[in-house]
Amino acid sequence: MANIDNNTRGKEIKSNITDNESGQLKSNGGWVQGYNGMAMVDAKSQVITYGEAFGGNNEGQYFRKFMDNAKLALPKKLRGKKFLKKGTLLADTAFFSEDNLKYFADEKMDVCIPDHNFRKRDLRFVTADRHKDDGKKTRYTVEDFEYNKKEKSYICPNGVVLKYKGEIYVDRSTFLC
Repeated sequence: MANIDNNTRGKEIKSNITDNESGQLKSNGGWVQGYNGMAMVDAKSQVITYGEAFGGNNEGQYFRKFMDNAKLALPKKLRGKKFLKKGTLLADTAFFSEDNLKYFADEKMDVCIPDHNFRKRDLRFVTADRHKDDGKKTRYTVEDFEYNKKEKSYICPNGVVLKYKGEIYVDRSTFLC
């Protein structure tokens, strides 16, 4: 059966013909076909108590389904009890949404989830802008290095000497005499 669920923007989720439950996930290297994994961990004993994989980028949209399935995975004697009665749920900003916050309130769960703008208000992130790309070049080119012919080495822009520790091989068969 094809993955015809809609994403948060109402568009059909692209799937793979051999694994139609996987999805297109954004990664540091572009887009990849795969799953986004979620896990519930007991902080006291450091044990994964429940886990599930979803074929979508934003795991926050799967939170209610994840929690309902986690409840079903509990032993029968615990299922009627208040879920996470003594614990606090910690999650990242992907889980911050009006629907999820309503779910937490309805379930009377203690949660700690930062909103999407918390870095703008938190004093610990005041210097965060200095780490952003300011338009200056971020990679060095050959012109940035100084060649020392006598030592057969380069000096990098930070003043570190870079010595070549290999052998130079010239394929003389390509030369015409």
